[in-house]
Amino acid sequence: MNPKRLGLAALAAMALMAFLGASSAAATELFAKGETLEAGTTIHGTLAAGTSTLSTTDGKTLVDTCTGSTIDGTTSNAEGEFVNISIGSLTWSGCSVTTDTLTNGSLSISWTEGLNGTLTGAGSVVTANFAGVSCRYGTGSGTHLGTVTGTMGNEGETGGLMDVNAVINEQEPKHFICPDTTRWQASYGVINAAPFYVQPKEIVDLEQIALPFKEGEWQDLEVKNTGNVTWIWEDEEFVTGKHKLGAWGAVLSEFCNPTELEPRDKCKVKRKCVNPGEQTWIFKVKSLNKGVKAQRTTLLECT
Repeated sequence: MNPKRLGLAALAAMALMAFLGASSAAATELFAKGETLEAGTTIHGTLAAGTSTLSTTDGKTLVDTCTGSTIDGTTSNAEGEFVNISIGSLTWSGCSVTTDTLTNGSLSISWTEGLNGTLTGAGSVVTANFAGVSCRYGTGSGTHLGTVTGTMGNEGETGGLMDVNAVINEQEPKHFICPDTTRWQASYGVINAAPFYVQPKEIVDLEQIALPFKEGEWQDLEVKNTGNVTWIWEDEEFVTGKHKLGAWGAVLSEFCNPTELEPRDKCKVKRKCVNPGEQTWIFKVKSLNKGVKAQRTTLLECT
């Protein structure tokens, strides 16, 4: 029973892979073929290799093994601390005992690091016939199922691997012959979705630092990448406001150097006050991967 859900979890988790940023509270996005999986996207996973097993937690008794399993689900949201997946179908085949899904349940995926994520299942219930008794096992209100390893493989390939290794509890109605807990172990791949991975939501942000100028003084205007993705310089403007005579200043560099900035890195643009007055500094960037844009405006004052 659980193995099926594991498969689904694996799919979802794979979708979650990521690289930049953060903390477990960072917003998560799932990616397939380089695009964010929007709400309502179908995810399909299948048992990647070997078998899906359900055994007693001490490893001494094998409750159920299946050579085939598929999971189909639909994403409920595109981004958030968790990306949730409503399981629409959990199927089993080649099982050592009669195995059926009673309740599909749902999955939640959260980015951890790199292209990877963690997977949690809830509300799924599967039955496995053990010694003539139908034993029910499920994820309850929430069970950590395993890890997801993302991949940047070629399009059309299996896109990610979900490794499930979780303790699954017996559900009501319980039977004395059924083990109270079982361990579900399986590995699922996301089909035809490569590259398939987990990432934190791209946050493109920056801050500008400019101290007050004095007439005739050069100053380094500083820009810092405060987002969680690499951004590239897109455009820069100096709009003159109130001033006395002639140009307000002169620019030594026409753009931020370097033009590509990793998170927490910074660059500088040199500027000189020729005549007292005000000038607006507009700085524009976009993310290296998805092209998400950000803009900041700072008022430069020269006395």
